[in-house]
Amino acid sequence: MTKRQEAADRNQTGLERKIWHASLVVGFCVLGFAVALILPAYGVYRQTSRDAADIRYFRQVLDTAILISHERAPANILMSTPPDDQAVARQALQDARHATDQAMARLGGGDAPGDAPG
Repeated sequence: MTKRQEAADRNQTGLERKIWHASLVVGFCVLGFAVALILPAYGVYRQTSRDAADIRYFRQVLDTAILISHERAPANILMSTPPDDQAVARQALQDARHATDQAMARLGGGDAPGDAPG
């Protein structure tokens, strides 16, 4: 091999090494950008999941409040009905109270989602 060929081989090897190092640097930069973009998005996803659970619980609370409010009509009817005709009104009130009690039992079955640690 001549000196020129040896110098050309060394230059070629040096160029390949530089390209390889540059490719590694670019790869790590892309990986860093990907992590920087994905981590905040994952945090938002987790917060959104917690928010959805809170909204479902709030919906249960509202449904229970509506049932409690619906007890008023049968109670008012029972109070305004003569004692002889109270059987139907009393049954309606008992049905309304039973529905309310079931809804309150579902609510009281666990902690509110926002109260859970984590």
